[in-house]
Amino acid sequence: MRKAFICQSNYIPWKGYFEAIAQADVFVLYDCVQYTKNDWRNRNRIKTAQGLQWLSIPVRQKQLKQRIADTQVAQANWAKKHWNSWQTHYAKAPFFKQYAPKIKALYLEEDHPFLSQINKRFILWALKELQIQTEVLESVHFDLQEQDPSLRLIELLQQIEAQHYLSGPAAKAYLNEAAFEAAHIKLEYLNYGPYPTYEQLYPPFSDAVSILDLFFHLGPAAKQFFRSI
Repeated sequence: MRKAFICQSNYIPWKGYFEAIAQADVFVLYDCVQYTKNDWRNRNRIKTAQGLQWLSIPVRQKQLKQRIADTQVAQANWAKKHWNSWQTHYAKAPFFKQYAPKIKALYLEEDHPFLSQINKRFILWALKELQIQTEVLESVHFDLQEQDPSLRLIELLQQIEAQHYLSGPAAKAYLNEAAFEAAHIKLEYLNYGPYPTYEQLYPPFSDAVSILDLFFHLGPAAKQFFRSI
């Protein structure tokens, strides 16, 4: 039974995002749906001496129904600013020097105008570092006609020949479970964590940060924090 996790691309996501991908045979970046403001699509948090701090990619939203895949970056210098923030707040982390050249290159060596492709670049890098072998697809390459959220997911699952759908727990509030059952697709809600804590530069410990926090503090041992990897 082919198992799928389908989710919008997030900017340098937290570790739970990657744990979900690791449990699936196929992961679909679901960026054919509407871009939502004040969400995880273009921002995430880092730890600083002053507490949690947002790193947000400035984007242009020309219309309410604009797709994530069509959302463009609004300022050219955001990448340099974000990289400078990592340097400022994580330079003393145990594995910063090991990962700094790779992360710097992700920020500064490509200047892609679309948010979705920027997110994809960081996600694919992290998957490789974590040695997660899940197949990665993009929903924009599929012909999806359904408008209802549940039926649209089912349509995509059928096209990628998946019979088992892993969903985030928040989706329980709106997914039509009967529709999945009628389509003979097993619907399973994920339970994130609890994860072990680790020593961060700036206590108290927080899980609600980008995966890069884990890499900079634990290095190659980061993958040991995932139950399913």
